Amino acid sequence: MPELTHITERSLWDAARETGTYQMSTRGRTLQEEGFIHCSTRAQLPRVAAFLYG
Repeated sequence: MPELTHITERSLWDAARETGTYQMSTRGRTLQEEGFIHCSTRAQLPRVAAFLYG
């Protein structure tokens, strides 16, 4: 199984580490709103990063 990654903003990740829960699915949408957390393979990562944060 390939390694999966999730792109997020530093402030959201820091808050998740502080509280012990991460509730974001993708940029601007929560896990509750989306129903899952968006992830990418390493091969998909550059394109996804450019799309969301480029």
